[in-house]
Amino acid sequence: MFVQLIKPEFDELIANKDWVALKEVLNDVPAADIADLLLELEGDISVVVFRLLKKPIAADVFAELPSTKGVELLELFSKQQLSD
Repeated sequence: MFVQLIKPEFDELIANKDWVALKEVLNDVPAADIADLLLELEGDISVVVFRLLKKPIAADVFAELPSTKGVELLELFSKQQLSD
């Protein structure tokens, strides 16, 4: 439910590629809600959002994700590292 309330703000920040503001907003969102948000995002964008998280928060978010989404994120990380 919380995700549905904040998703329009996230969508706008993502559309504008305002990563600094998005990072600031994410600092105030519980890990479970960030996980729910990641489930609604496209693959590449979910990786960008995940990378904006501080490491302790990222670990908590990853623990909240279903295994399928966790595997998807890991695969996308691997693809990005290979292309870099």
